[in-house]
Amino acid sequence: MVSGAKAERPVLDGLTPRSAERRALMRETAEFYGLSESSVYRALRERARPKAFHRADRGQPRVMAPAQMERYCEVIAALKVRTTN
Repeated sequence: MVSGAKAERPVLDGLTPRSAERRALMRETAEFYGLSESSVYRALRERARPKAFHRADRGQPRVMAPAQMERYCEVIAALKVRTTN
């Protein structure tokens, strides 16, 4: 994005969503970048969305240790085999 576009953001925040001035500003921005108005609105929406951070223990079970989880799965599998017709 052009650095001037950041300066325009406070202007958008001050306008109501259905304001004619806001609509004109969005239309001008879309024309400047060669995009549709929908693409500009989508870019602004995605920019305001919080980013997800990964936990330090990502991919590790939170409740049981891997060895306990494996034993638990073995017990369930054995019960399934035993109870199927």
